[in-house]
Amino acid sequence: MHMKSLKWLVLLGVVVPLEAQTLIAVRWWMRRYDQQGDNSIRCYLSSDAGATWLERSLITYQYCNDAGIGLSELPSVVEPKLYLIFQPGESTGGGTRSTLVYCSEDTGSTWTPLSSPGIWDRHDMASAGIISPLNKYSIYNPLFCFTLNTSSGYLVFLSSTDEGASWDTLSQISVGYPSQDPEGDMCFDENGKVYIADWTSTSSPKCFVSTDWGTTWPYSYAILTESGSGNCRVVDITYHYPSRSLYALLWSGSTRPTVVRSTNRGQDWQQVGTVNSQYMNADGGAAISVDQAGNLYALLWDRSTDLRLFVSSDGGASWQYRSTVAAGHADECACGSELVILDATPLGLEEDGPRSPGCLRIVGDRVWLNLEQPGQCAIKVYDATGRRVDNLVDGYLESGVHEFRMENASYGIYFIEAKLPEKRLTVSFVR
Repeated sequence: MHMKSLKWLVLLGVVVPLEAQTLIAVRWWMRRYDQQGDNSIRCYLSSDAGATWLERSLITYQYCNDAGIGLSELPSVVEPKLYLIFQPGESTGGGTRSTLVYCSEDTGSTWTPLSSPGIWDRHDMASAGIISPLNKYSIYNPLFCFTLNTSSGYLVFLSSTDEGASWDTLSQISVGYPSQDPEGDMCFDENGKVYIADWTSTSSPKCFVSTDWGTTWPYSYAILTESGSGNCRVVDITYHYPSRSLYALLWSGSTRPTVVRSTNRGQDWQQVGTVNSQYMNADGGAAISVDQAGNLYALLWDRSTDLRLFVSSDGGASWQYRSTVAAGHADECACGSELVILDATPLGLEEDGPRSPGCLRIVGDRVWLNLEQPGQCAIKVYDATGRRVDNLVDGYLESGVHEFRMENASYGIYFIEAKLPEKRLTVSFVR
């Protein structure tokens, strides 16, 4: 199992983890225009809540002038997958370059190149993100990504239903030509809403919201009222399912690494804290992630610092330095970094019942399944160590709604793995 075993302390019904799950970090080096230095994309792994780190792999060497980078996990009880997207800016002498996507099935030890989502005109500005949800609309394990087309001033949103073998454009979001280097990211919630956080050409960073998995983007909300200055502006976004909260981390040449929170699906944002007192030194990268218990993790990296991890246990109000993920400075051009916590993503849940075929609903010790097609089904419950604690069904079921009861799941983080006639679901939940 690619999971860190957890110990639990239960106080007044609140679950407090004594050990966090495995963390995966990725960073892209950059050594300016002369191509001297590293210019590599590297992966790092921590199995002790970020206290210590192991360099897991060299993904590839990529030289370019700035880049957008995104990292996502497709959770599974058996073998979680990692997906990385890398949108390079121009190479020496100008020109366009392909956006790159990679997949890892061994927690970042090896990476397989997937099909490129495309090539778009750009200068040295680039922005990219990727998510890999198991959702109620598809029998596949879909991938969604976005990249920046600087010539048109659009974020291009794409999907793949064949695990990255091919990509289709779903929509475009107008953000204007980026006068300063932007870097954004995206996440999703249990209702199927997708959130992209990115800087626009004119002013403040915005949160763009889609309610139909990126087919349309009817809402956009300001995350901050100020416009970041400096050669690079970075924003990263994550979602905490138990508290229904969005968190964003913003950093630029005039904005200290600031954490903001939204409790109403991105409409309003409140500043909750500052990771440290530094401004970005010319260019930099930042990433934020949250575990099931609400602990926030922030990566910061610019040309004057090592890649460092900070942790907050009070919702972002205060931050403590945790560790140096990797030593070494980048150069003036943007240096990208991303972070995921394995199995911290909300999947496959509906709040109002299993109305959509193929969906699960979990309330207390009850599990409801709306089965679209009759056939053989296997639904098993695992704890955070990967130990099976319940076998809800293993046999033939008719189509329609079925109800099950979990007998052995008390307090903690659990996973339901459902093998259905039309698809396979992995759902994480907290009791």
